[in-house]
Amino acid sequence: MSNPAARLNELVTVLERLETVMSQETELLRRVKISESAPIAAEKQRLAEIYSHLHQQMVEDPAPLSILSESQRQGLREMLARFRKTAEANERAVKACKTVSERVIQTVVDAVKQKRVEHASYGSNGIVGSGWKEQKGISLTMDLRA
Repeated sequence: MSNPAARLNELVTVLERLETVMSQETELLRRVKISESAPIAAEKQRLAEIYSHLHQQMVEDPAPLSILSESQRQGLREMLARFRKTAEANERAVKACKTVSERVIQTVVDAVKQKRVEHASYGSNGIVGSGWKEQKGISLTMDLRA
């Protein structure tokens, strides 16, 4: 796209949409609505790739920025500052969700390990066996919807 105004407009449009999507995802993660955040995460990924490409184009050819007035430049700076804050909040929410998920999984793993130890028994050869031959498997279901 060689039209500088069109390039800037596309960048601003993608930034605004990406900021909105990240805000939505952050809110869903804070309310532990994990399953509802999955489609938003896919959209966020798509927009982030577009933004990355557009940003790289601006770095390689900053000429479109020269058509902006000083007040427009200031508006773009403010937009980028808001975007960074939104991105940081989103990153914290995603990391927190990941940490909680890892802890839940580890708790389940630990519980299964403990169950195995509780059902362990000594065999005729003096070695501890798992005792699972007589035990039925443990069935686990996790509902991540809030």
